[in-house]
Amino acid sequence: MNPATDVTLVEERQALCRQLLAQRALIARRLGPVSELSDGFPRSMTVRFLIQHPDVAVRLMGRVATLLKSK
Repeated sequence: MNPATDVTLVEERQALCRQLLAQRALIARRLGPVSELSDGFPRSMTVRFLIQHPDVAVRLMGRVATLLKSK
């Protein structure tokens, strides 16, 4: 190995951090603007969905109860 061409761990870490930041920025642009709900309660997208669609939540709980009852 040639020490002049070796990348130090610090340099490699910095390069990876730059890559991650660039990927995150790209993903954020593709996803679009952040909705106002993202800072509020609940943080979980699943719980938000179930709160906004209570009929789905009730059907889901019924199916889970049926599954548990049949065992």
